[in-house]
Amino acid sequence: MSEKILPIYLLVDLGGPAGGPKSASVNAFYQRFVEDLKADPDLAKRVRLTLGGFGDKLTRYLLSVKADLLGNGVLPVGGPRSYATAFHTVEHWIREDTAQFLADGAAVAHPLLLIFTDAPPVAGDEWEVEFRALTVRHPKIVVMPINHFDGHRWSGVLRYSADGSFGRDRQEPEDPVIAARAIVQEHVASTVPRPRPTPPAEAPSWQGAFTPYRVGDPGNAALKVRPRPGPAEWDRRDTVLDGVVIAGEPGGPEVELRAASVRGLAHRYNGTVRQDEYAFRCTEDGRHLVLAVSDGVSNSRLSHKAAALVCRTGADLTATGLALKPPADLDWGGLMVDLSQGIVDLARRLLDPPALTYGEVAVHMAATALFGVVELHPEHGDDVLLAHIGSIGDSSAWVLRGGTRWEPLQDVKNSDAAVASTTTKALPLRSADVAVLVRTVWLRRGDALVLMSDGVGDPLLDGTGTVGQFLAESWRVPPPPIQFAAQVDFARRSHDDDRTAVAIWVV
Repeated sequence: MSEKILPIYLLVDLGGPAGGPKSASVNAFYQRFVEDLKADPDLAKRVRLTLGGFGDKLTRYLLSVKADLLGNGVLPVGGPRSYATAFHTVEHWIREDTAQFLADGAAVAHPLLLIFTDAPPVAGDEWEVEFRALTVRHPKIVVMPINHFDGHRWSGVLRYSADGSFGRDRQEPEDPVIAARAIVQEHVASTVPRPRPTPPAEAPSWQGAFTPYRVGDPGNAALKVRPRPGPAEWDRRDTVLDGVVIAGEPGGPEVELRAASVRGLAHRYNGTVRQDEYAFRCTEDGRHLVLAVSDGVSNSRLSHKAAALVCRTGADLTATGLALKPPADLDWGGLMVDLSQGIVDLARRLLDPPALTYGEVAVHMAATALFGVVELHPEHGDDVLLAHIGSIGDSSAWVLRGGTRWEPLQDVKNSDAAVASTTTKALPLRSADVAVLVRTVWLRRGDALVLMSDGVGDPLLDGTGTVGQFLAESWRVPPPPIQFAAQVDFARRSHDDDRTAVAIWVV
């Protein structure tokens, strides 16, 4: 809608002796007031000014026109005055003008009446009675005294009835034009629709945010590498993750499990597949949880297939073996020999010409092997579980004690080396070369057992550095599965290998 037209009616009391100071002062004010309206672009555009003088009748000396079209008028002064005639006539003008504005398609604000008179009302006289009646119908009325008024200054106060009640006095500046402008501006402000208070924004029905994790200097690769798919195997996922609760026996502790395997920056940059793998499963009787992590050797093209076989077949064979014997009696060496043979058999099916020797197979596919078996029945106390670890290679197992201290279950890789080594033992191995590292560890409520590939283990070092502090704080309690995967994928300079971790918390 366009801006509203602002009708202003100036009614000047012309009664009294003709000529003299009153005539000069009224005309001086009128001329200055018109010039003041012209000087304000907004008022000049919106104001429609009607000038009327009344004695015994009301005469319209200026029709309702734009302020910027007004000229200088001369008002005659002299003769009797009739407030009743003047007030009834101006109401007629208001109705006529409003109807015409609306017929022209214009929006119209309430009119403002400025009444200039030197005859103060007396209670009960025509002036007072007619004015009260007028203010009921047109509350925007201001009476401006012109006694002691020379067109540039006056003495006295204004009778202001913007609220419809007559008699509220207000002291105004001595300059009547400044006072009139203030009244007009106040009226203009009252015509601007007040914006409805904006209701407070409703809280969104969603929550959450994500920022990739960085530990120390993330390095340029973390900021610049744009991951490419591995076209050799489209169905090999960049990232996999899990988060489940493993129920223990009645009255015993439950186990929260989180697992994630994330393609490293090097493989993302080169468009090659993730070579890490993990697996987990419970035995049929629900008494044992089997965990597996395998890291495919990077310089072997099909190592991801070896890692998948180690985890999936290895977890199945371990669960089957636990149906026949307790974890302490598991034949870890026999398991590694069986897995080595499985890798060799797979290679002979995939390669052309088929590789025959273990060494020739390892050139194409080789992987570390790390297994954990957690006894879920609390035979050793209501808040204690026993875990058994068997491993070959540099995938490592750790216990996070109480969410504060990392406890390694193997020798820490490169802990005493002047230059870090990336070589490791890996399957397939001939039976004579199989040497399994076996550990047993107690887990109490608040502890976490974490199996990880060297993509996590190498930056972890001995667990006392920045990465150790970050992971300890992040894994003090089980995080949401997606958050766990993002934490496994933390950025740190020079560490661009695949990352895999399987963690359980005794809760």
